[in-house]
This record gives sequence, structure tokens and C-alpha cells, in this order.
Amino acid sequence: MMPWVLTLISLLVTILSITFVQDVWKKDNYLLIIGIMSGQNNSEERQTIRDTWGGLEDNKRVRHYFLVGEQICDVPPEDRVDEFSCEEWRPPSLKDLNNTLEFTSNELLEQDLHLKPLFSGFAFLVHHSLVIQRVTILRDLLNQLGIVKVILASASREPFLTATFVNDHAINGSLTVAKSVKPHLLHKGFEGIVTFEAVGPGSVTPVRNMRCFHGWNLGNGLVTVSRLIPEKGTQPLAFNNQSCVPFTLHFTLWDTDKLTRHVRGRGSRQLAWAQKMEVLKEMLRSESDQFEDLMLVDLVDVYRNLPAKLLHFIKRSGFKTLHDLVDTSLWRIGKVELEEVNPHLRGGRVENHLGNPAPDRDSNLDLPVISRRAQHDKRVTESKKMEVVYKTGLATGWKQFIMVPHLSSVSGVSVHCAKGPRVYERHNFSYILKTDDDTFVDVLQVTRALSYFEGVTPSLWVWSSFKEMWPVAWAGKWGEQYYRALSYPPFPCGAGYVISKGVAQFLATAADKFLYTGFQGEDVAMGIWLAGVNPTRFSGEWTDNDSHVCGWVGDDTCHPTGCNKAQLSVMDMYHTWNLYKQCGNM
Repeated sequence: MMPWVLTLISLLVTILSITFVQDVWKKDNYLLIIGIMSGQNNSEERQTIRDTWGGLEDNKRVRHYFLVGEQICDVPPEDRVDEFSCEEWRPPSLKDLNNTLEFTSNELLEQDLHLKPLFSGFAFLVHHSLVIQRVTILRDLLNQLGIVKVILASASREPFLTATFVNDHAINGSLTVAKSVKPHLLHKGFEGIVTFEAVGPGSVTPVRNMRCFHGWNLGNGLVTVSRLIPEKGTQPLAFNNQSCVPFTLHFTLWDTDKLTRHVRGRGSRQLAWAQKMEVLKEMLRSESDQFEDLMLVDLVDVYRNLPAKLLHFIKRSGFKTLHDLVDTSLWRIGKVELEEVNPHLRGGRVENHLGNPAPDRDSNLDLPVISRRAQHDKRVTESKKMEVVYKTGLATGWKQFIMVPHLSSVSGVSVHCAKGPRVYERHNFSYILKTDDDTFVDVLQVTRALSYFEGVTPSLWVWSSFKEMWPVAWAGKWGEQYYRALSYPPFPCGAGYVISKGVAQFLATAADKFLYTGFQGEDVAMGIWLAGVNPTRFSGEWTDNDSHVCGWVGDDTCHPTGCNKAQLSVMDMYHTWNLYKQCGNM
């Protein structure tokens, strides 16, 4: 073959390779990337957005993605511990149901006769209706305290059952004292707390170590112990099998036949669920083939995984690697030195201290922001420097509230778009907006405001309606295991908030390093993640004469200058869209 032919072929191959790489690693310049949290079964909600406000986007400046977990929980919904996770519930076996008349939450094992750390109680979840019949405590505890009360309370800490024990100084060699109580029915799904306390003028505080009930059989699966109570009035801790308490609950089943049918039907439920999983997989595959806006995250699509889903969307939205150039010049703890007063953010509100909002400013005063020169004076590429700054932030007061062994133990989660070369698609962008698939977003208002802000907002900037001093719950959907403070750091309203590229860069670079994704929700997690770097929070408290800024809301409240309207059904979304087309607002 002629040399010039080989040269021509080589040149063509090079050109084609470059074209392919450019397509695969395509980076468009966008003002705003929108991430819409969505569930696998919410195809109707996604289509509603495509039919309504999704059409308001300027395709050259705005791009949206629906964030959906790719994996389907393989446990049938009826066999899960709760509706928020993929953990399997393991009820008593048929043998236990036929041969056991009474179940206990825990028991005193011979190997537990040595001293162990003592907890004052525990929180529990009922998986099948049961009846509390008796309470048993250790005689050692009664000998120390004289009079002891074991109190059962609801999730709101309202007592509903009390067993009182009085030391009779009996010497019969028994390690325990049992007391029958008025039978009390607890239905499936009930969440409660059981604790003990000393009563009477001569009561003393028990020692921290003593013999105690340690064999957590959990009624052979009838209940789950979710939290431990160190002392009366303290926040619960995450449960572990090495813990123990000085009492146990005795209970019997309510409607044994129903539970027996449930246990026997497990195989048929598993088969039916496997078939439904295949149908759901095909629906997702068909939707991803038809549309280019489905971003699949390689995790199980359940509520407890929402923080990981959001974090990895941000991580993959605009950065090829974790070592992209990151502007850390504004990562400071405490008050930021301000170099420029900018007139464009008039009437807003800025918070510069963890958990301590800055005083409300007069609406006629200009909001201080960091100058562009200050934002770009210092750039670093070593993620180690960023980690040091962030962990310094943790040391300012809230790290003590996080109950996880290793903040750096987050496993990688891959994120990809659903079709072809888009697997590696990245974008240049200025802002990221997070919202939900039941929310109407006025994209025109938002982009108009961001165009107005672009280039003048601080590097670390969040725009939303913030929840402050939000109490940490221990039960229900928002039950928190790993954050122990009484309230969360300020966090953005989940129905809509915007983060700057600097915030996104921080989260993307820190994602595999030291950010923990096990918090109960993605929005409180965002507040915790950002607490250490203390971003500027713009709350959207705008003035009537400021036509450039809309405000974020967390419900279906109608506001003529609102950025969004939340908690909408499919019909509500179309109704809002019709009003929007007629009036130009929601």
C-alpha cells in the first residue's frame, strides 16, 4: 500500500477518534443544571414535568435530569422492616409460632453475669401486632434503687404504661423480679420508647456497669430495637448488639393466624415481586430509550439512599475527576472577611455563622458579597488541603454530634445517563438546582435571577428558603440515627434550592473522601455537609421593588413572585401549568 494512503488512513482515524472523544466528553456551557429527585415508579410525574415547566427551559442555558436509582429493592414491600429502606424483616418461624406462647425483647444470658455498660432504655418498632403482658427487671437494680419504674411511651414520649417495682428484700436466689401489667395492644408500625427510672426520696443513681439483659432476641423478629437511650432526657444512640438494659418486656401475639399466613406466603410474594421487578425494569428501559433526561444512579432506589443519590449527581454533573481545580479561597470558619459591597442582592439575608443567622438587615442596606478578585486569588488542587479545612470546620462544634465510625468510609456510587455516549457526559455550569418531581419550578424567573447574580455571587453560595433549628427526630420517616444534636444546622428547603459551582465543586471533590451519606434525608444532609465550610446563605427575602429575585417555598402556597410551588399531584401540576400560561405566574 502506498505510504500516502497509510498516512491518509491514519489521519482519518485520528480525526474520527477526536470527534468521538469530544462527543463522549462533551462539555456544554450551561447557566443551570437541574436535578429532579424522582422514584422508579414516578414515570407519570416525570412526564408531567416534561409536558409543563420542563418546556420553559432554554436548551442552550438550562438542562434538567431526573435522578432515579437504577437498582430495584429485591425484597417485596410487605417483607421489609419499613417502607423507607430495603432491609428485610425476618419474622418468627412457623415452628416458633406453633411452640412459643410468650416472646421477650431480650433475655439474661449466663455469659452476661459479668459487668457491662448500662443503658436506661431503648426505642423500638413493632412489626406485627402484639400485647404487652409482663415486665421483668434485675434484682440488683432494685437493691440499689429501692423503687423502680419501667415506663413505656409513644414516639411523642407520652407514657401509656408503667410498671412499678418495690424492693421487698426477699432472699430467694432469683436474679430477676417479674411484674404483670394490664395487657396493652401495640399495633403493627407502632414506635415507642421504654425506659426505667428511680423514684422516691431515697433514690440514687445506679452504677454505670452491672449485670444486665443482653441477649437481644427481639421477640424472634416481632420488634426491632432502633435506638438506645443512655440516660433520661438524652438523645437516643444507634443500636448495637453489645448493649444491654436492666429489664425486658414480655408479650404475646395478636392474631397469630394472620402472621402464620404471612410467613407461609413469603415464597409466592417473592415470585410475584420478581415479576413486577422485570416489568419495572422494562418501563425504565423504555423511558430511558425515549428520553434523554433520565440519569440512573447505581444504588437501590429507596428513601434512605436519597443523600447518596443527590451527592453523586452533583459529583458527576460537571467534573471529570475528583482533582479538578477547586476554588477554596473562601473556605473559612466563622465570619468571612468581606471586600466588596454589591448592590445587586439588595433585600436578601446572609448567614455567616454555623447555626447563628446574621441579624436581619434593613431592606435598604446592600448585602455584602465576596469580590471576584477575592474568589480567585487562591486556587489549590490538593484535596488534602480541602479536607483539612473541612475537618477544622467540624471541630467548631457539631462534629461531636455525628455518630459514625469513619466519615471516610463512603463507598463509591456510579452515576450515568441512560443512553450511549451520554454515559460520560459532563457540563460546564454556573449553578445547580435541586428539586422534587412533585414541584413546579418557574424556570424563567429562576434563570432571570441567576443571570442577574452570575459573576457577583460568592463562590460558596446557597439560595433557598432555609429551615433553622429544625428538631432532630428519632422515629418515623425522618428518624435520625447518626446525628445526635437536638437540632440540625440550617439546611435548604428540599422543594427547591440553588447551589453555586463552588459548593458543587466542594461536594464533588469531598464525596469519596469524608462526607457521610447515611443521614435520614438529602436536605438535612446538605446542611450537615456544608456546615463545616459555612457558605453564604441567600434566603430570598426580597423587597417588593426588586423584580429580579423570586422566592422559594416548601409547599403549595401560591405567591406571585414565587420560584416554585411544591407538593403537587399530577392533576395539580397541570392545573398550575394552565394558570401559569394564562397569568405568567403560579
